[in-house]
Amino acid sequence: MTPRVCILCRENVLHWVPFYVDAFRQCCEVVTVGPGLDRGFLEEAGLGHAAMYRQPNDFVTETDDAREALALLPKGWQPDLVVGIQSAAPAYRNIHDMACPTAYISVDTWHDPREFQVARNYDYVFAAQRALVPYLHDGGCRHARWLPLACSPAHHHPEAVEEAFDIVFVGTLRMKVNEQRIQRLGRLGKHFRVAKQTGAGPEDMRRAFCRGRLAFNSSIAQDVNMRVFEVMAMGRPLLTNRDAEVNGLFELFEEGRHLITYDDGDLIEQARRYLADGEARRRIGAAARAEVLAKHTYRHRVETLLKTVLTDRGRFEAGPLLREGDRPSAYLPHGVRTMIDVGANMGQSRIALHRMGIETIIAVAPDEAWAKRRARSYDVMHRWPIAPHLLRPVDAVVWSMGEAVDDAMENVLAWAFGALKTGGTLLLRYGPGKLNATALRAVRDAWDAWLFDRGFHLMIFRPPCAGERWHYITARKFTRHVREMSSEIYRRFPGGYLGGP
Repeated sequence: MTPRVCILCRENVLHWVPFYVDAFRQCCEVVTVGPGLDRGFLEEAGLGHAAMYRQPNDFVTETDDAREALALLPKGWQPDLVVGIQSAAPAYRNIHDMACPTAYISVDTWHDPREFQVARNYDYVFAAQRALVPYLHDGGCRHARWLPLACSPAHHHPEAVEEAFDIVFVGTLRMKVNEQRIQRLGRLGKHFRVAKQTGAGPEDMRRAFCRGRLAFNSSIAQDVNMRVFEVMAMGRPLLTNRDAEVNGLFELFEEGRHLITYDDGDLIEQARRYLADGEARRRIGAAARAEVLAKHTYRHRVETLLKTVLTDRGRFEAGPLLREGDRPSAYLPHGVRTMIDVGANMGQSRIALHRMGIETIIAVAPDEAWAKRRARSYDVMHRWPIAPHLLRPVDAVVWSMGEAVDDAMENVLAWAFGALKTGGTLLLRYGPGKLNATALRAVRDAWDAWLFDRGFHLMIFRPPCAGERWHYITARKFTRHVREMSSEIYRRFPGGYLGGP
């Protein structure tokens, strides 16, 4: 069946958002929800000419609550997947309350430290720049992966115009982060006929680039940016910065075959060499276009995302939109493959848990008799107590407080931290009486601060509903603070990171 996908994003123009939305619509049944984009904002940003490219959301709302946003979906229309796309949309609260899988696409991860806080709420995170994936992982994101940018064949294709310039650049020059780009263009302008255009729509951009013998790119923060793929799809020979190799440039493309690269030491030499060799330019432009159309369109990226998130199990069984019920498994994130049940109190069979995609279920039980009664529900049994370093790190730890295994909360957190992978989930199940007996009681802010100080981000804080017995708390393990990572990213990419000192 065709997957149903709800996309949370702000309306955008000249941006990766409309390209991604178009690609999702080619593969899925899609509903977009999020803030609008008015003409006044575009005028202030110098993009008034681009208003015609605005792609309206199906449902426009300024809410930052995912529950409220998804309540706008058509009656009876329930998503198999919720996708958030970086787009100046709100940092949605309660996204982890969705019962279906969730995924987030982060493009300018280097641009704003809030990206790490937004991304970690989703089951899967896809980063456009490879070098930022480890930072997302250390910050507590589950299943952080590299998903490069791409081209849109409908918008990025050759134009039959005369080559009137040696080198053409189309892009932004007015921001402080573009200083290196401006300097490079200035150097080129002393030797060659250089055309620079800013604020161009898709048609103007195509015509501009196709009028140049070489297309110039100077990416911020050493990223493999949109322009790399777009220029190639136009069949133009691309001259781009070599240091983007840290973000996978040479894993995607071959120097001298698909593109031409430079550093500040050989920029002029590389430009002069290829401007003198028309045959090489034509060969590189043709090979580049063939390569990106075969492997690097936004549809390719969407297909990769869907395969990763939805897997080969096809569409998920219809169920509630929000997590609910009195079973611990309802509060586990999607994509859990290994888990430990401390206390052997899951209350579900091994078969049922395997159907959820959990491949290895480990129980830590207080005594042999307890273990024997529940042995059929688990793949591996251990007797409590056991040091976490004796177990392989897992995706989730379920701890049923006040049942078979009890301990001081400090010890619980320390044990779980040692047993979990970075980005792994701790699920605590309390009876109301037990919860009120803790010093933190049923106070979300108190739990949030307490968990953070011990290496966990609070995700779900759910009191019992009518007729239910348990209070559920889930938290996600992280190993590095956002502030620490922000400073490191700023030092590593000083030209691009806006969150640095």
